[in-house]
Amino acid sequence: MKQDDLVLAGPRGRITVPGAALAATGLRAAERISCARPHRPRRGVGVELEEGRALVRVELAARLGEPLPGLGRSVQAAVAEALALMFALETRVDVTIEEVEH
Repeated sequence: MKQDDLVLAGPRGRITVPGAALAATGLRAAERISCARPHRPRRGVGVELEEGRALVRVELAARLGEPLPGLGRSVQAAVAEALALMFALETRVDVTIEEVEH
């Protein structure tokens, strides 16, 4: 998945946050939700940036019997909150459930 770098400019200079760091933050947030596992941990989260906003795509495996809409909403909220807290990013999170596991 595509990983854009976040560039924060201020009066004292510039800070660049690699897209991989943004994706890792989103991945860790998704992993904290019980019954969800990033489908492909190294490629299961993608981040694209446009005008200070992030689009995050998360691919998950879910536990059998877990209500999927609620799981997806929990992952969306956790990822958006993590990126807002760490990087002050307004974030949209698209979740795809790729697999259901026993």
